[in-house]
Amino acid sequence: MSDTDVPDESEKVDPIDREAATIDARSEDAPERIAQLVEDAAALDRDVEDSPIPPEGNATEKRGDAYHTEVMVQRRGEALFPVDVQVIFDDGSRVREHWDGRERWKLYTWDRSAAAVSAEVDPDNVLLLDIDRTNNSRTLTPQTNKAARQWTARWFLWLQDLVQTYAFFV
Repeated sequence: MSDTDVPDESEKVDPIDREAATIDARSEDAPERIAQLVEDAAALDRDVEDSPIPPEGNATEKRGDAYHTEVMVQRRGEALFPVDVQVIFDDGSRVREHWDGRERWKLYTWDRSAAAVSAEVDPDNVLLLDIDRTNNSRTLTPQTNKAARQWTARWFLWLQDLVQTYAFFV
């Protein structure tokens, strides 16, 4: 694997200022600091969005006997969180890379005997502040039928609950 950005170990900084997040409830400025902390958390909640986006053209192309795969991961918000990026190949193998999230984007490349099928940011759902999980994965083939089946199943479940509730009161 080769990637375009190699983080320098000396530049690693804890993105959470622990001292600033510690609030003494007995202090006079505690209500203002708590309000500021809640406001910062709300801003963070809206901004955390990571999505793998293939570069222009195909994300996987055949080069000789191997497939050249490129996956670009993009941080859309201002919050800095480390996440994992998982790529699944058509032979069933998986590659998991760690991204510190400090750069605005990062490009991962692989040369393998199998073509990539999908890429996903935060496959273990560790980052709970991400409010739009729908943009965290991308497949090379559209999955429109899967979404339609899921929505249909949810609608039928809701309809069944409605009919059972009606039957209970009648």
